Amino acid sequence: MTDVAEEEKASTREERLVQFLVAMAEADKRLRLAIGAELAEQLPGLEQDQAGAAARLEKAYTAVQGPERDLAGIVAEIAAAEADRARWQAKLSGETPREERASARFQHAECESDITRLSQKRDFAETQLVPLRDAVTKARRDLEAATARLEGLRFNAAEPLLAYYAAGQKTSAYGMRFGLALESALQDKAHPEHDAAIEHMLHLCTVSGFRTEDFSDRLPSDARAAARFWDEVYQSANPPQPPPSGREVMDQVHAEMTVAMANKALERSPSRIDDFRGPAMPKPVPQRDYMEVPRLKDMLS
Repeated sequence: MTDVAEEEKASTREERLVQFLVAMAEADKRLRLAIGAELAEQLPGLEQDQAGAAARLEKAYTAVQGPERDLAGIVAEIAAAEADRARWQAKLSGETPREERASARFQHAECESDITRLSQKRDFAETQLVPLRDAVTKARRDLEAATARLEGLRFNAAEPLLAYYAAGQKTSAYGMRFGLALESALQDKAHPEHDAAIEHMLHLCTVSGFRTEDFSDRLPSDARAAARFWDEVYQSANPPQPPPSGREVMDQVHAEMTVAMANKALERSPSRIDDFRGPAMPKPVPQRDYMEVPRLKDMLS
């Protein structure tokens, strides 16, 4: 009879575990669907962003087309002028008759003048094109970024297996995945799972590198708390002083004037160091026999 009761208890326990696992799987499925639905609500906004980026790119591309055609025309004119210059250059040799050389010299100079003028015009056109080309580049990058965000979110919302990744982690539904299980245990110190919940939260903070400074607008910052502490220490060590009276101010001014006058007097008076460093009297040169030479007067005497 006891064995039958034990078997019934084991069977009941296994059934309850199976029911719990089925319920957990169903809850996980519904949570993934809820995340997908929340992500789908963001799709219209991202589609508008993509459309706006595409419109800006089209506008920037249209604005650059005219100046690009003008620049291409100037470049073609320069190429034609350089070809003419080369043709006239070939006729400046000594084998060409004199009359033709004179005409070729004139045409060559005209080509040089045209190339210089067109080159300046080309440089100015290229300078004017720089901001227009930059606008096209920026608009293209904005469109690529908007398209990537839209396609990623669309794929994230349509595939339940990816609900816990990427944009899905920023949804409120994803936040409930752990929040509902730990919030009550964290708030209630008498809860039997309170210590375990704290340990789990500390583990999550450690492995994620979470710091309150990253969310200073939403959570109290350790750095701000330390700053307030040291501000209080400094204020207690340096209490504010009352403003000085008029008499104290005048005494301070007179003391500073006295010190300044004393310093000027010291600057005017020579110091022992200055006397030591000044020019010294020449010393007499000692007699050196080895430097004496016979003089003519001594030799004749």
